Amino acid sequence: MSGLSKTLVRSGYRLAARTLDVLGLKAAIRAHVLPRLLAASRGTEGDDPLAAGRDYVDMELKRLAAHDGPILVGPWLSEVGYEVIYWLPFLRWAIERHGLDPARLIPVTRGGAGIWYQELCGGAPVELFDMVTPEAFSALNEARWKAAGGGQKQAFLDDREQALIDRITKERSLENVAIFHPALMFTLFWPAWNGRASASAILPHLVPAPLPRPPLDPEMAALLPPRYTAVRFYFRPSLPDRPEIRARVTALVHRLAKTEPVVLLNTGLTLDDHGDLSIEGENILTLPILGDPSRNLALQTQVAGNASRFVGTYGGLSYIPALQGVTSLGLHAERGHILAIHQELAENAAALTGGHILNLSLDELDALDSILFGREHPL
Repeated sequence: MSGLSKTLVRSGYRLAARTLDVLGLKAAIRAHVLPRLLAASRGTEGDDPLAAGRDYVDMELKRLAAHDGPILVGPWLSEVGYEVIYWLPFLRWAIERHGLDPARLIPVTRGGAGIWYQELCGGAPVELFDMVTPEAFSALNEARWKAAGGGQKQAFLDDREQALIDRITKERSLENVAIFHPALMFTLFWPAWNGRASASAILPHLVPAPLPRPPLDPEMAALLPPRYTAVRFYFRPSLPDRPEIRARVTALVHRLAKTEPVVLLNTGLTLDDHGDLSIEGENILTLPILGDPSRNLALQTQVAGNASRFVGTYGGLSYIPALQGVTSLGLHAERGHILAIHQELAENAAALTGGHILNLSLDELDALDSILFGREHPL
């Protein structure tokens, strides 16, 4: 694509964005116009695949920076991994790069994850589970995924999210409210997740930092041993629910429990498409308190951050302790379902905290165990 053509595409993009914004059709541009313009701007191999998205995001962030009222950050309804590895660092970059006033920012999230935003946003977090039940939240997300063609990513602000925003503004008596929606981030980074851009292309738009490592509150401290391993295994495409995988993971947890107490981070909540693996045995603890919907992520953050190590399914939850300075071992069985860019950025962010995120297959763990300890088939 020639320089003139790219300029015309970007100019048309900006004009369309402004026009649809005035008409109240922002969801339409994010759902339909944006993907076509991004596709048109991909160009040849030497072109910048983030260029058109960057223009739009910069324009929107400048508008938000100039806004003199409260700004709702979210609502965040997607996966934990994207929130801690991408959304929080992107928000921090937006604040630093575009001068957004933290005092005006009000995070909208769930499960007590508002604690992750405490150094970024001056407004009191909105806890979605104070507004809807877990069942209603799951139903909302399922309807949103269906409307988006099956994807969990928040590529545009849909009617369900707008209804939540309307309710928040009414209940908090907010006026002149602007929205910093996750669609801005998903718009900008989509080429990287689709393999058309590398991690180095999006790193300039991320400012990673450690997650808080909060002390245990008295209620939690009374339930936990002085030293323990935090564990959570759940099923997903990279660790499918098959009998042999259940058996191998269960055997691993029982071995861990022989070295020190194991604390399962299972919540018993069904909020997404991930099913927990429940494991019982000597020196293995479950914490019913983790099933509190409005605090489950906050409590898991406490337990993970105060653990001696974390072992579990490789994915979003395994990033949390790593970003708190704890060594985290994430396991998988099907490597084809893991995006290398996620691992690269997780390792990069963890390095800033002194933590480590290790991603091994069950077979690799077997091989390592055999090399170090002479056991041929430990799991």
